[in-house]
Amino acid sequence: LPLPKYAGTNAGAVGVEGTESGIKGKVKPLCLGRCLNVEPVCVNESSGVYQVHWRSVQAVTAVYSNGSALTPGADLPDETALAAATIPAGAFATCLAKGLFRINTALGTRITADVRGDSQGGYVSTTAGLLGRVLQIMGLDPSGWSAADLAALDAACPGEIGLYDAAGRKARELMDDICAGAWAWYSPDRLGVIRFGRVAAPSGLPVAALGDLHLFDLERVD
Repeated sequence: LPLPKYAGTNAGAVGVEGTESGIKGKVKPLCLGRCLNVEPVCVNESSGVYQVHWRSVQAVTAVYSNGSALTPGADLPDETALAAATIPAGAFATCLAKGLFRINTALGTRITADVRGDSQGGYVSTTAGLLGRVLQIMGLDPSGWSAADLAALDAACPGEIGLYDAAGRKARELMDDICAGAWAWYSPDRLGVIRFGRVAAPSGLPVAALGDLHLFDLERVD
């Protein structure tokens, strides 16, 4: 996916782009739908700021330090306000507009979070919703995929799911992961439009009955 990378321009406690010798050049994380216990990227060790998504998120519902829940605090409008906020010990504050949160806890602990992800253009959390959001982030024109197919898939698979990636994987790999749980598929048709569907058990009356007489042994010829 064409996600931005960290610039490595922090100056002490100022900045959320990491340092030259730290995360510079690393792809920013992607969080779609409902994701539990994800490992965020520490974007400023001096001020204890972490990022779960490269742009706005719906919510950071919980933050844990070594498995212990921290106390939720205010949501701030930008990274400057987040850095300037006074956060009580054992608590966290968020900047949902930038996919950030800041903690006040001991350094060196394992920090994880529960997140409701990308909210730019509206929060999505179904299989079809996540597939459509990946295509949007890729910058594909909506005419390049079947909205009707996605609507049908949404009706067939309305359950809430999530996808978190901090490794910068390819869009095809992410879409494969999204499809896997619902036995969904995607493929371009002869006009190049991406179509979607789902493998489901057959229903209704059979149209044919196949037996041993219809089966043939195949021999490979090199």
